Amino acid sequence: MSHVQFLQTGACLESLANASRMNVGITRRIVLSCLTNILTYGAEHIEPMPHVARMHDLRRMAERLFRRTIASQHLQSRFVQAVAEFYVALKDSEHCWRVIGDAQVKIRDEVYNAAADTESFMQKRLEQRSLYRRREGMRVTVEKVLHPESLRIGVNPNKTILAWSERSGTSVVADVPLGSGRWYFEVRMMATGDVFIGVLPSKLHDWSDAPTPDTFLTFNGKTGAFHGAKDTSVAPRRIWKAKDYVGVVMDGAKKTCSFFVNGCDTGFFFHFAANEAEAVCAAGANQQDELEMSYYPFFVLEEEEGVTINFGGAHFEFESPRDCFPLDPANLSLGTLIPYNQLRAFHDLATYIVSAGRTTLPTFFHEEANPFDGSTERFGPPHVSLHSSVGVQINLLHVRNAGTRFATVRANCRVSGGKWYYEVTLRSQGLVQIGWASSDDPQTGGVGDTPNSWSIDLFRRLKWHDGKSEPLTASRRWVVGDVIGCALDIVERKMIFLYNGRLLCDSNLNDSTFAGLPTTIAYEPAVSLRAGNEVLFNFGSSSFKYKPEGFCALGVPDSWNERMDAFYSTLRPSTTLLRLRALRDIWLSADEFTIRDKVKPYSMVVEAIQQYCQREGKSFAQITEEVCTEIFRDLPIPAQEAWKTYMLLVAFSRVSQTVIPFLHLDTRHPNISTKLFLACRGLLFASLRNDIIDDILRVTNVRTEHLRLSINRLKARSNKGLWMSTVFGQTFSLLAGQHPRAFRTNKRLWGVVFLGEGSEDVGGPFREHISEMCRELMSTSLPLFVPTANNVHDTGTYRDAFVPAASAVGAAELAAFVFLGQLMGGAMRNNEPLGLFFPPIVWKFLCFYPIEESDIDDVDRICLQCIREFRSLKSRVGSGDMFDDVFDAETFTTRLSDGSIKELIPGGSSTRVTLERCEDYADALSSARLGEYTRQLGKIRDGLLSVIPETVLCLLTPSELEFRICGKPDYSVGELREGALYEGLTSDDRRVQFLWQALEDATPLQRRLFLRFVSGRDRLPVKLRVLPLSTSGDADSALPRAATCFFALELPDYSSVEVLKAKLYYSIENCADIDTDFNPREVDEGEAPQLMVGLEDTRQDEVDPAMLSD
Repeated sequence: MSHVQFLQTGACLESLANASRMNVGITRRIVLSCLTNILTYGAEHIEPMPHVARMHDLRRMAERLFRRTIASQHLQSRFVQAVAEFYVALKDSEHCWRVIGDAQVKIRDEVYNAAADTESFMQKRLEQRSLYRRREGMRVTVEKVLHPESLRIGVNPNKTILAWSERSGTSVVADVPLGSGRWYFEVRMMATGDVFIGVLPSKLHDWSDAPTPDTFLTFNGKTGAFHGAKDTSVAPRRIWKAKDYVGVVMDGAKKTCSFFVNGCDTGFFFHFAANEAEAVCAAGANQQDELEMSYYPFFVLEEEEGVTINFGGAHFEFESPRDCFPLDPANLSLGTLIPYNQLRAFHDLATYIVSAGRTTLPTFFHEEANPFDGSTERFGPPHVSLHSSVGVQINLLHVRNAGTRFATVRANCRVSGGKWYYEVTLRSQGLVQIGWASSDDPQTGGVGDTPNSWSIDLFRRLKWHDGKSEPLTASRRWVVGDVIGCALDIVERKMIFLYNGRLLCDSNLNDSTFAGLPTTIAYEPAVSLRAGNEVLFNFGSSSFKYKPEGFCALGVPDSWNERMDAFYSTLRPSTTLLRLRALRDIWLSADEFTIRDKVKPYSMVVEAIQQYCQREGKSFAQITEEVCTEIFRDLPIPAQEAWKTYMLLVAFSRVSQTVIPFLHLDTRHPNISTKLFLACRGLLFASLRNDIIDDILRVTNVRTEHLRLSINRLKARSNKGLWMSTVFGQTFSLLAGQHPRAFRTNKRLWGVVFLGEGSEDVGGPFREHISEMCRELMSTSLPLFVPTANNVHDTGTYRDAFVPAASAVGAAELAAFVFLGQLMGGAMRNNEPLGLFFPPIVWKFLCFYPIEESDIDDVDRICLQCIREFRSLKSRVGSGDMFDDVFDAETFTTRLSDGSIKELIPGGSSTRVTLERCEDYADALSSARLGEYTRQLGKIRDGLLSVIPETVLCLLTPSELEFRICGKPDYSVGELREGALYEGLTSDDRRVQFLWQALEDATPLQRRLFLRFVSGRDRLPVKLRVLPLSTSGDADSALPRAATCFFALELPDYSSVEVLKAKLYYSIENCADIDTDFNPREVDEGEAPQLMVGLEDTRQDEVDPAMLSD
C-alpha cells in the first residue's frame, strides 16, 4: 500500500465511498473490501485524516449493511467492524482536537480527575431520571391537527412514525411536552423536503381549536421560510433538501430550536418563546393562569409531502449531541445501532485489567441502588436471572431445552404479596407450560403439575393446576414470536395470563385465568419445556409489550446502556486524551507473557467460579456475595477482593458479548482491539464463550452441494508405499480442488461408497472413512506426521502424539496440510470427532496462544533438558578446556522430530559450540525446536480459517479446540450412560445393567473399540441407542449387533454379565468391517476413486430408527 501514493490520501477514501454508493452487487462488495483494507491497514498513512462528515457517510453505510445482515447479528462483516473501530477512534480524537489547540485550555498534562467525571455522570443520570419521571416515561406519538382528513399517519415496524400529506397546510403535533431539558429527535425528508418544523405552545393538551399562525412557530429548511412568526430576528437559511436526515434539538429551558443535517451542526437556531404572550392571547388563555405554558413539537406539511419521524423509538441514524436526551425514553435502552460506547467500554475495562489496575474503572461500571431493598413482598436480586436445570441451556434470559426430557426452569426471585408481572416470548412452537410455582415445590416439578403451581399451554390450548387441565379459549395455537404476559395479583388472589395482550380465560365473564390463589406461599416464575423448545424471559430489563395497569415488573430496567451512554457523553476532553494514552501505552509496551502475569489473579477467580458452577449446576451470572465468600473460603484470595474481581469480570463478559461481533480480530495485522482481546479472552467464562461460538457456527453454516466419494480401500492396502493411494490420499486428490464452502456445513460433509464393500452410507461408512483417514495420519503411512521424540525415546508426556514432519515441504504435502485444516473445521461444525493425537503446542499454535520454551517438554523432554543444561554450563563449568573435553563434537546443529538435521546458524554444521557460546546455542536450539513445524502448522491453520471464522479460534483455549475437533479420547461410562436412549426396554433391564458393568470393567482401548463398533467413531460424543435383540435359540450363543449409522446396539438377553462381557469383547475386537447392507460388485485394486457432485444437499438431518440396518 505504501508504494501507491494515491492510496495514502483522503481523496482515495472519498472516491471509494462514492463508488460504493453508486454500485450494487459484486462491484459494491469489491469496493467495500477495498475500503476495509484501507481503513484497517493504511489508516496510519492517510494524510490528511478523513473529515468527520466523511466518516459519518461511512458509518451510515456500515449501519445499512448491518441492518441487512443476519438477524442474529453474531458476526459482522469486515467493513462494519473496520468502520466501527475507526469511527470510535476518530470521534475520540475529534473530542480532544476541539480544545487541544486552545491556549486557554490545558489538557495535555492533566491527571485523571475521577471526582469531576463522576460528578458529571451522576448529574446527567439525575437529570435524566428527573426529566423522564415528570413525563412518567411516556412514549411519544403524534396527533393530527390541521386538515386531518388529508393526512395519513402510520407506525413503521421499527417504531418510527410516517406522516404523508395530500394537501398543503396539514399538520401533526407530538403528544408529549418538551419540559425543561434538551431533547433530540430525527426527521427524514421523503419527497422534496418542503416541511415546516417547530413548536406549538399550549397550556392544555387539547387540539380541539385549530392552531393559527399566531399560536405556533415553525421553520422550513428547504425554502428558508418561517411560518407563524411575526417577529423573528434570525436570518432564514436553506439547510435541508429531499432525503436528508434532520436532527432537531429543542431546548425547553432556553426555548431554542436548532438543527443538524445528516449529522452536521448547521449552526442555525431560533427562539420560540419570543411570541409567547401573543400565542397565549391568540389561544384565548390568560397568561396569569395557574397552568404553565408547555411546548409541543409541531410539523406542517405541504401538498404531496411526507416525513418519517423518529422520536427515539428506533435507533437514530446519527449520534445525538452529547448534552441531549432522546424525546422517546425507549431510545435509552436501545443505545446506538452499532455499539460505539460498548467498544469504548471494552477498551477501558480491558485496559484496566491488562494494566493491573493502573487506570481507573469507568463510573458506569458500578450498579445503581437496589429499589427492592427492605421489601417485605419481593425477595431476590434486582436483576432477575434463572436457575440452571439439567439438559437446559441458559444464556442470560434465553432458555433452550437441549436435553431429551421435559425440563423446568425457575427464576431466582419470589414474591409473597403485591401485584407482579413478567413476559415470555416464544422462540419455538411446541409444548411449553408457562406460569408461577410455589418456591417450596420441587425444582424439577413441572409448572402446573403440582398442587401449588399454575400454568398455561396454548400448544394444547389448556391451563394446568395440580396436574389437571382445563380448556382455554384461544383463536389458535401459539407460534414463534408470540408474547405471553404473566400477571400475579396476590392481593386479589388471582392470576392473569395475556396472549399478545389479550386476556386468556375460560369464559367472557371472568377477568382472570386463575382465581382463589393461596396467600400463604411465595411465588416464583417458572416454565416447563419439552426437548428442543426455547423461550426468552423479560422480567423488566427491557420495555414490556403488554403490561397491565397497576402491576410492577419483577426486575429492574436494565440501565447498562443508559449508564454507559451517559458516562461517555459527559466525559471531559482531558479524560478522553488519558484514555487514548492508556491504549497507546498498552500497544507499545505490553508483551504476551507480561500480560499473562498481570491477568493471572483474574484467571484464578474465573477458574474457581467455573469449577463451582460446574459442580453445582449454576450459571456464572448467579453468583452472590455470600456464595463468593464460600467459594474462596479456602483459597488464597480474600473474599472481598474476589467479589470485586468477579463483578468486574461479569461486566467485562457482558461488554465483550456485545462487541465481539464488531471487533476486527486479525491476528496477522493486529490492532489494539485484537491485542486487548487476545490478552483477556481467557477471562471470559467458558459457558459464555461456548454460547457465542455455537451461535457463530450456527449462523455461518451454509447449504452445500451433495458430494459422494467412491474410495478404493483395496488399492490403499495394496500400495502402501504410495501415500496418494492411501484412503487419505485418495480423498485429498478428490477434494483438494473443492471450495472451502464444502466444509462449512453442520451436516455430513459427503457420502461414501467403499468400492467392493457392501455398505450403504447413512452415517456409518462416513464415520468409518473419517476414522481410517485419521489412523493413517497418526502413523508413518503418510509423510505428513511423525511420532514425537518422547515417543521415540519412551520418556516424558504425550508419547502417543504426532507432530508435523518438518521435511514435508513439497507442494502436495503443504496442500494436504491445508486440506487437513479444512477437515478439522468441518469436524467442528458437524460434531464428527477426528482421532488425531497432537501435543498441546499444536493446539496452542492453531488458536493463537503464545508458545514458550516449556512446551518443548511435551514433544522432546531430552531436548528441553539439554537446553536448560547448556544455559547453566557457564556458571558450573570452571574452564573452557573442561567444556571441550565433554562437548568437543557438539556443533550448531540439531536433529528435528522427523530425523532431519537442521543448522541453527549459517554454517552451523562446521561451527563448534564453545563455553562462551553455549547460551547462544541454547537459545538457537530452543528457537529451532519451537519453530520446526511452523510452516506446516500455518497451512493447517489456513485451512481451518477458510472454514471457521477467526473469532471462533480466538475464543477457544487449546484444550477446548482439541475437544471440539477430536472429542474425548477416553470417557467414563457415566458420560455415555447419561445420553443413552432405550427402545424396547428400560434402563432397569438386566441386559442394560450388564452392559454398563461390562464397560466399567473394560480397558480404555476396549472402550474406544466399543465406540467404533457402535458408531464408527473412536471418541465421544455419541448418543447410544440400546435395543433388544430377539433370538430363536439360546441367547448366550448369539453375538450383539450394531448399526453404526444410528449408534444402535442390539443386545440378546444374556444370562449373566460374564457371558455379555465375553460376547461383547469378542465382537468389538474382531468386527471392524461394515459390509452387510448388500452384495457388492467385484473391484480391481487399480480402480481409481471417484467424486460425484449433486446439485443440492438432499441429506436428512435424522433417519427414522425403523430403518435400522446391520
